[in-house]
Amino acid sequence: MTRTLCDMLGRRLTLAWPPRRVVSLVPSHTETLLLLGLGERLVGRTRFCVEPRGQVESVPEVGGVKSPHIRAVLDLGPDLVIANREENRKSDVERLEAAGVPVFLTYPRSVSEGIASIRALGAAVDLGPAAEAAARRCEAVLEDPPRPPRADALCCVWKDPWMVVGGDTYIHDVLARAGARNVAAGLPGRYPKVDLAQAMALRPEVVLLPDEPYAFRAEDRADFAPFGSVPAVRDGRLELVDGKALSWYGPRIATALPALRTLFERG
Repeated sequence: MTRTLCDMLGRRLTLAWPPRRVVSLVPSHTETLLLLGLGERLVGRTRFCVEPRGQVESVPEVGGVKSPHIRAVLDLGPDLVIANREENRKSDVERLEAAGVPVFLTYPRSVSEGIASIRALGAAVDLGPAAEAAARRCEAVLEDPPRPPRADALCCVWKDPWMVVGGDTYIHDVLARAGARNVAAGLPGRYPKVDLAQAMALRPEVVLLPDEPYAFRAEDRADFAPFGSVPAVRDGRLELVDGKALSWYGPRIATALPALRTLFERG
């Protein structure tokens, strides 16, 4: 039996139904699929798919997010591959599709779209009821309209060169939903490259230093010492944070947003 459905980019794909062999190339989606109950039907993941602990370790690795071993994926005989337009390379998706493998693409750029991805993935693997329950738990923590900003925030994502979160990104919307104004939203690009002086000229009240994709550590705070008049530096608000809370869409939204709201409310 087969079924035709649309992925989150509106592309139609036909796959064996229900899919019995699924490979995920997106860490947050791997977590979502296992939390929804996909279990042994998940037959492949990237080495960066590390959650949920206690479940994911038994799933074979097929390389990295940007560098999957396509032959290893194909050798698993997948009925369906889960990928993301931003996180995975177009060329890898095209190679899989050329080999006859259906690829379900996602591209969440807001918290609402992140919640929609839960339902979309559930529908794609025949776990709709579990996905609906998880999505509703996430929706319960949203406020409409979003809370007014409690802090001006700058979120760094890389060092050497420094890169920060701009507008039109999932993290930008997470910040807004958590009660922060992204001071870098007006810079050109989704993840602008900046020098630290340029970033500090935006005078953030809070600087977020997540542990992924770049693994910021306590010693990285020293780079901000020359900017002691900037509120975040002056007040000691150079915050080491869980990168997954900022950038992983899926069921963890239900806990990530309250935790970030608490951080910004500390003032």
